Amino acid sequence: MIYDLKENALLYKGISPQIDEALELVAGKSLEQFSPGKTPVSVCVMVNVMTYTTKPQAEIFEAHQQHADIHVVFSGAETVAVTALNQLQTEQAYDAQKDCALLRGSISSRNQVTNKHFILCLPEDAHITGLD
Repeated sequence: MIYDLKENALLYKGISPQIDEALELVAGKSLEQFSPGKTPVSVCVMVNVMTYTTKPQAEIFEAHQQHADIHVVFSGAETVAVTALNQLQTEQAYDAQKDCALLRGSISSRNQVTNKHFILCLPEDAHITGLD
């Protein structure tokens, strides 16, 4: 997991070419140009713009094997809870079609994401988004 200010996003380049491309979007402040819904940016990068109301709590983590999630907030704030995959119990086995496993367990860290921050969750980082 990487949690930092958007202005520092380019400091993390070098993890992979695909993540580099996504970090350039975060640092370039060009995400606001996207409409709600999923928009492919390239073969490996997709932007998914969503609007939702945060919730006070949730117990189910999600984790992916084929992609990383980068969360940014345009307005307001959300808390993203993260725990290492190996510290959780499987609630629903990994589904390759959805690239998602659902897990249950304790939260290791809570990260408040505002319009100044981003959080990058890698495949080993199970996460819960949309928390107050």
